[in-house]
Amino acid sequence: MVKLLQLLLTYKFRTTQPAQKNGGFTLIEVLVGLVLAFLIITPLLGFMVNLLQTDRQEQAKANSEQEIQAAADYIARDVEQAVYIYDGFGLSKIQSKLPSVDNSVPVLVFWKRKLIPKVIPVGTSTACNGNNDTCDDAFVYSLVVYYLTKSDNTCTSGIWSCTAQIKRIELRDAVKDKDGKALSTDTSDQRSASPGFVLFDPKSVSTSEEDSMNAWPYTITPSYDLLETPPQVLIDYIDQSPFNATTQGCPPIARTRNPLPTGYVTTTASQVPVTPATAGTAGFSACVDVEHTSAQIFIRGNALARTRRKAPDPPPYSSEKSVATYFPTVRMQVQGRGVFKINQKS
Repeated sequence: MVKLLQLLLTYKFRTTQPAQKNGGFTLIEVLVGLVLAFLIITPLLGFMVNLLQTDRQEQAKANSEQEIQAAADYIARDVEQAVYIYDGFGLSKIQSKLPSVDNSVPVLVFWKRKLIPKVIPVGTSTACNGNNDTCDDAFVYSLVVYYLTKSDNTCTSGIWSCTAQIKRIELRDAVKDKDGKALSTDTSDQRSASPGFVLFDPKSVSTSEEDSMNAWPYTITPSYDLLETPPQVLIDYIDQSPFNATTQGCPPIARTRNPLPTGYVTTTASQVPVTPATAGTAGFSACVDVEHTSAQIFIRGNALARTRRKAPDPPPYSSEKSVATYFPTVRMQVQGRGVFKINQKS
């Protein structure tokens, strides 16, 4: 009897145990989880993307500021050696005689004296190649041209971006002996003249010395070989937003010397930017006081273009603070150390 009772109780205990179920989520639970994950992760991803984009733009801004300042310092040191700087009127007279660079307009053009170290023989010295201490230094005249090169929006310019660049060409005279004869005519020799160089000659024009400078290169048509004298890119990522003559023009500078250049009209040709409508770009311009051998130079970069380097139509400049901060700007006044004296002739 006892065994039967134990058997019944054991059977009853087993039948009252809950049936075990397989673990897992229902379809509704999975869908709810996905919706919650989407609502949480999507804003976080957007925040991270914005953070990375902002960091990229700030890095581009810092790089542009450094490069703009370095380019401005280089140009300033260059212009400090100037003995004559062409203003907008003078440049309009010689522009067709300058080396022609594709999609480019000359902005800053000046003459300077350039030092060529240790190239003139002294005594028994014959080998003067720039490192012989028994040779003397020489000074020669150089014509320096800074161009603003606009992008053609094809983005096929090799390593360069689809924004504007500032390029530089220097053409210099040959090192000459006391009789005025060139020491070398070999273009590979640093003592020779640059291909196509023509020296100014103020006495060749009878009206005024400034007319002589504006008449360069007179009756000689120089033959430039851009393969031998290629333009050097000084800086990339220059803003090429449209030039606004109202806000970016140069203030009038009164001319005091007489006579004025032939054809110069004070009321219309006072001091105009060297990048007028022919350039149509605001990133590089210059206001020149030809009588005092000084220039106010303006450079504006485009940091936003660095974030999409090979994209055509780079972001344009805007005066809004949120945009303008990514267009670093340098404006400087430079005085040439030399002076090319302009005297009235009888």
